[in-house]
Amino acid sequence: GGCSTLSASSLAEIIEMPRRCCNRRFRLRRFLHDEDMLVTGTMVLELRHDAITAAARGGLRRLLSAEDKRRRDRRIPRRALQDPSKSVFEKLFTSGDDSSLITLTGLDHRCFAYLRDKFAIIYDRFSPYSEDGRLRLLPVDPHNRGRPRTFTATGCLGLLLAYTRTRGSKYVLQLIFGAAYSVISLFLRFSIRILLKVLKGEPGARVCMPSVEEINVFQQMISNLFPELDGVWCTMDGLKISIQQAKNYYIQLAFYNGWLHDHFVGNVFVFAPSGVCVAACVNNPGSWHDSTIADYGGIYEKLGKVYNETGGRCAVDAAFTKKRCPFLVKSNQKVKTRNRNQVLLIRDTQATSLRQTAEWGMRGFQGSFPRLKDTIMFRRNGRERQLFLVLIPMLYNFRTRYVGLNQIRSTFFPNLEKEGNYALDWYNMV
Repeated sequence: GGCSTLSASSLAEIIEMPRRCCNRRFRLRRFLHDEDMLVTGTMVLELRHDAITAAARGGLRRLLSAEDKRRRDRRIPRRALQDPSKSVFEKLFTSGDDSSLITLTGLDHRCFAYLRDKFAIIYDRFSPYSEDGRLRLLPVDPHNRGRPRTFTATGCLGLLLAYTRTRGSKYVLQLIFGAAYSVISLFLRFSIRILLKVLKGEPGARVCMPSVEEINVFQQMISNLFPELDGVWCTMDGLKISIQQAKNYYIQLAFYNGWLHDHFVGNVFVFAPSGVCVAACVNNPGSWHDSTIADYGGIYEKLGKVYNETGGRCAVDAAFTKKRCPFLVKSNQKVKTRNRNQVLLIRDTQATSLRQTAEWGMRGFQGSFPRLKDTIMFRRNGRERQLFLVLIPMLYNFRTRYVGLNQIRSTFFPNLEKEGNYALDWYNMV
């Protein structure tokens, strides 16, 4: 529709510029034989190619009419949305239906109200408008606080939880909450910081190693199902989350995983039989091995301390090293039956079966928070990505303890699933 405003010569020139730059880059690779000069020259022309491509796109957009620009905008304007007080979320929330709220936010009404009361205290005191994204106190004078906010504390918390439970563009959230795209982005950044601050003070959401008494209970529960796995109390696995390719050559190498042939952020999680995540290391370069992440993030050190105190060990797969790590029990994907001690054969089989709990945990993360399946937008300042990835395990633990619906917990502690409705009441009474 908008191409009619371009002359044939202008359009041909815009399309041809990146192609000419690419041809120069290939000719440079042909004539430069020195490795250092080749890398340097290639990087220079890649930067020029990116700049020319961006200029071409910007030039094409500048030549479009105002109507053509509006037709290509994938954001929904405010005039096409419901009022936030009459939005789909408000209808769902006021209906009182727990299953609907769990589907959208992952929490039932009781747990949502519990978090909302703590969330509102910070929400009412701080402003979402800050240059660096940090929480900024509102003016003390109530008459000097500007216009009323689009979201209440309930809507802002629901927005963040719904964001973790959905995938794709934010325009879906616009339809659910009745807010403009810029408002959605602003309050998402604001709510992540508030909820992270709330969950850090919530014992049921913390990612921390259990007590010696709890570890002894976990060992007994696993021993009842897998008698040959003496002392095992947890499982560990890695999770790769897709991320956009960086333009910088060296940053791109850090996130590129040669085994999976794509760019990722590496994470490692440790799961207890209660279903909660007891240790985690997130936001690492995708080129790192899972064992390297566990060592760098201090997970090996924590597991070694537990092993020295209780003799507790962790079941892992072949991605983790057993050298200098007596606290690890490795499972085998292919159990050899010939010339094997029967006890070792049974132990390897049971270790492989127990390792399935780590897969359940990864499915719990990706199933409860489908946003992790999306490709993360790459930013040179990875602060937003780090905050979001730190928040996810804490929110997962809170949901596991107080809402339930966790495969690991229902396998090892089926009684907790039956009594899960009273967990939050019991915590409040204590």
